[in-house]
Amino acid sequence: FFKHKPVSNRIWLALALVIAGLALIAQVWQGLTLNAAGVASALICAVALAAFWLLGASGQEKRDAVSLTMWGFFFATLTWSVIAPWWSFPWGLLGESLPPLVDGAPGLPVWVLIVWNVLLGTIAPFLLVLGSLRRLGAERAGIVGTSEPLWAALLGALLLGELLTGVQIVGFFVVLAGIGVAEFARRTRGAPA
Repeated sequence: FFKHKPVSNRIWLALALVIAGLALIAQVWQGLTLNAAGVASALICAVALAAFWLLGASGQEKRDAVSLTMWGFFFATLTWSVIAPWWSFPWGLLGESLPPLVDGAPGLPVWVLIVWNVLLGTIAPFLLVLGSLRRLGAERAGIVGTSEPLWAALLGALLLGELLTGVQIVGFFVVLAGIGVAEFARRTRGAPA
């Protein structure tokens, strides 16, 4: 669409598989309710994410991943400064300590956790994603990116003792099948899908 190139049928199949798999993992049929604000927010997020993938992929032709990431954060800062002004943040909380997660472990100051989250939860993933766009292309990188909830659920089960249902486990395999179809689409065509 964006580059006026047709999207292959295999990519459409991969997209359908990952959406179906994510629906199984999230068990969307349990307690699903929709409201206008939630649907509007979801659509805005979907457009923003699609713009990120597509603009990031086309930006790779002129810039490196580091400068693209920094420009992205610059515009995100401007946007969020309007929505939730950073100058209204309760800066006094940064010096407070949070209780330890494990008995006997020391508590950590809030600022350490924020720095950890900024570096490893924000900057590093964005650099890796933008770096991957050069090799994968926006369509495949977006489909591979759908594995994030899969890994979050799996880590929740392994580290936090969350229980997974059989339907969720089937959803894992459906998502992985979709990612496999996207990868196979590239290899059979010899170029990014």
